[in-house]
Amino acid sequence: MAAINLCTAFIASRVIDGFEHTISQLVALASLMPIVAGIGGNTGNQTITMIVRALHYSIFSRVTFRS
Repeated sequence: MAAINLCTAFIASRVIDGFEHTISQLVALASLMPIVAGIGGNTGNQTITMIVRALHYSIFSRVTFRS
């Protein structure tokens, strides 16, 4: 799991590097980046929690993901 986090963090840093010129012009964007990253992480955790809960209570089956 740590390797996946490391890879995604590397990809995110490369994307941010691509917007270096824009960020240097609008410094306020730099202060919002950790907030956006945190919101994305929270959304992912909530999504995984709901999927695991739905699988536990048989709301849908694993076959649903294959179609």
